[in-house]
Amino acid sequence: MKRINERQETEIINTEEVRRKSGKGQGRNAAAPSQKKAPRRPSAKKGPSAKKHDMREVDKMLLTQSLRKDLDLKD
Repeated sequence: MKRINERQETEIINTEEVRRKSGKGQGRNAAAPSQKKAPRRPSAKKGPSAKKHDMREVDKMLLTQSLRKDLDLKD
């Protein structure tokens, strides 16, 4: 616990010395760069998802296609 406090104190002292040497009296957060948040981009719109076929449905579709092809039936 002591080490953390000592480190913080030395960092504060060092930054104050740097501020004094630079001669800039612009305030406490003058050296900190301004951080602007990037504008939020709209998410890409997703189209309807492809229908996932059940194996029974696939078998039924293939059977009907083959029967139509064999019997030359039109829809």
